Amino acid sequence: MCVFCLFLAILEIRGQASLNVRRFGEFDGLSHHHCTSIAQDGDGMIWIGTWNGLDRFDGYDFVTFKSHAGDGSSLGYDRITDIHIIGSSILCKVEDECFLFNIKTGKFSDTKMTWNQTLRKYRFSEVPVKSIVDRYGIRWTVDSKGVKQEYQKLSYFTRIPQKTNSQVRCIYKDKKRRIWITNREDSTIRIFDEHLNLKGYLGRDGSLHHRYTCFGAAIYCIYQDAKGIFWLGSKPRGLFRLQENQGGGFVVEHIAQDVYGHKMADEIYSICQDRWGRLWLSTMDKTLCCILNPDNERRIILNQFREFTNLPQICRSVRYTYITAKDIMFVCTTRGLLVSKLTKTSPYRLRFKIHQCESGRFSSLNNSATMYITETPCHHMFVCTEGGGINRILTKNLLANRFEFLHYDESYVSSAIDAHGVLWLIGTKGLTALDIHKNTFVTYNNDVWDDRLLFSDAPPLSLGNGRYIVGLMDGAAIFNTNLLRQKGHIPKIVLTSTLIENKVLNYAVSKSDTIVLDQYQRNIKLTFVALNYKNCENLEYRFRLGEKQQWNSLHRERSVTLLNLSPGTYRLYIESKLLNGEWAGNIRTFTLIVIPTIWQTGVAKAMYILLALILIFSAFYIYFYIREMQRKQNETLKAYLRLLEERNVVSNGNESTSFQGIHLLNDSLSKEEEALMNRIMDYIDQNLAESDINVTDLATVVGVSRSGLNRKMKSIIGITPKEFINRARMHKACNLLVSTHSAVKEIAYACGFADQNYFGKSFRATYGMSPSEYRQKYKK
Repeated sequence: MCVFCLFLAILEIRGQASLNVRRFGEFDGLSHHHCTSIAQDGDGMIWIGTWNGLDRFDGYDFVTFKSHAGDGSSLGYDRITDIHIIGSSILCKVEDECFLFNIKTGKFSDTKMTWNQTLRKYRFSEVPVKSIVDRYGIRWTVDSKGVKQEYQKLSYFTRIPQKTNSQVRCIYKDKKRRIWITNREDSTIRIFDEHLNLKGYLGRDGSLHHRYTCFGAAIYCIYQDAKGIFWLGSKPRGLFRLQENQGGGFVVEHIAQDVYGHKMADEIYSICQDRWGRLWLSTMDKTLCCILNPDNERRIILNQFREFTNLPQICRSVRYTYITAKDIMFVCTTRGLLVSKLTKTSPYRLRFKIHQCESGRFSSLNNSATMYITETPCHHMFVCTEGGGINRILTKNLLANRFEFLHYDESYVSSAIDAHGVLWLIGTKGLTALDIHKNTFVTYNNDVWDDRLLFSDAPPLSLGNGRYIVGLMDGAAIFNTNLLRQKGHIPKIVLTSTLIENKVLNYAVSKSDTIVLDQYQRNIKLTFVALNYKNCENLEYRFRLGEKQQWNSLHRERSVTLLNLSPGTYRLYIESKLLNGEWAGNIRTFTLIVIPTIWQTGVAKAMYILLALILIFSAFYIYFYIREMQRKQNETLKAYLRLLEERNVVSNGNESTSFQGIHLLNDSLSKEEEALMNRIMDYIDQNLAESDINVTDLATVVGVSRSGLNRKMKSIIGITPKEFINRARMHKACNLLVSTHSAVKEIAYACGFADQNYFGKSFRATYGMSPSEYRQKYKK
């Protein structure tokens, strides 16, 4: 017990350092357990000479570099007995010779010097370096058993010793600056002085005991009223009243009921007092209770708000009550936040307004299960919720029917405490620092302090200078938040390997800032590390491809895979967190150049454009050429039809005529084509009235084959001989309908139609009207 008290007396409320020692061997990736020398390069990488090659360590992995057959080096033996770094190269001793390892290429080369010549040239010691202290303050030592790492591990908290692993439920400082710490499972109350010297255990008899003593009830809250009387709320023993006597002890009274026989609540979670001296009890079994006359030692009067009609029926379990300087009372319940204005009049007149999580309103409370409420010096109100994170009340009028809330996250927050603009939130597994001015937060947990702590619901107690006593599920600890928020060493981000097309793996890239992918490479995986050899496994990373792009979180992944990259130049930005959980600002930029294939070059694209223009021009040319050909063919067709009409007129005058020697006003026809058309026109003119005229007879007369005739007439007038005969008949019929009074039947026979009905159908199909309608419309 004396040792325990002595420890508490000398307890320092600041970060303590302990020596951390770790061994690395072949099971950790080291190429050989026998290590001969060690060095650190300019980027911070650790290099180790071994009996099985040259090893590089980045805090995560060992990578071994060796010589290989055909690599241009005469090094055929991998037992390296000494190393020295010069710039981006490493001098390696193998037997008595010196070989040069290029960090940029990962290749060994001959120096043509002995090791002694090398030592004299660079003035190195003959004794291999087996121990170094790197730039991060870590000592590295190599021997025949591997590599040893030693550094002072900073502790961000100090545990307050206790006898059992019992949950701390309440931490309270009274008016004499004594600190009370209560535990749940063992029902103890420990009282310390302001320097955390243990004064003793409070017993059920009211005395302070130097030995481990139980109070007999699990105390959940403590409050010292304006008269100096202590009120202790417990679960499930209810309310206790303690009055301090002159001997340093206390008179303990268990209040089971009031003067009217009203049973006191059994589960009391918090106690507070308003300006009129009334005590307000937050209970889980008797809703919100009020002691009207706590000064009366014998006639306690209790009001239970379960009888108030205005108190929502669903809000019967109360965790915490807070009263502002303007007498506005906040009541945190499991089903919502209640708000009311206190006055001197009877509490029965109170009217509560409830604020809950609303499905249709995003700015409502994020979770109805409220745990705690805290007010900053600037009078900003923050509500802690069970699973809905911390919620800030944005509404200025605290008596408004509806609050607007700002949500920060969706974590479990049991309590919070303000520290000059930074709100420290107590979760289940860690602490969160919320900057209420920047609306940014950083979470500290076992990744930072390398210890799995579970926090209790006890609100923390400030000791000043950024130090807080925080309740744990197995005790209490003093945290130095100033130490937590220190950035410390900012690690440098270094590239450790690249994997191109899932085939080409290159480890010699730590000096690279630019990576080039050839015309057949489009996929790459980059692995990197933030060089911090202290608990680096817990660092988190993020990246973005392009300065204006959004950051992508990688969590603890140390690689980025980029697939199907288009030709061009890319900027890859990578940043890591610090051990305290903040982003380090150590952004490293890598340039990726993707070479285009021959068909993706600028020349190829210009050719594509030129080819497209040629195709477009050709399409337009062909289109207009065909249009022009069709126009000429149509004009030729109309000209021959007019000639046929003129021939009919001449024939009606009983003059012997022939198409021989008649020239069209069309210079596009050759003499052979014109002669052919004249023979065709002679035949059609002479036989048009014959119904059995056919293409075969026409071909025989003009002296060409049927197919040849079809081809020739298509090229000259754009239609086949059969179509031309039909057009000639219809054209003649139109002329006869307009210029004569002959009957339709006679005109049909004159045009070579044996059936008048067929003539009528053909005429309607061609002109969209019957012969009679045509005559009526166009006859003068």
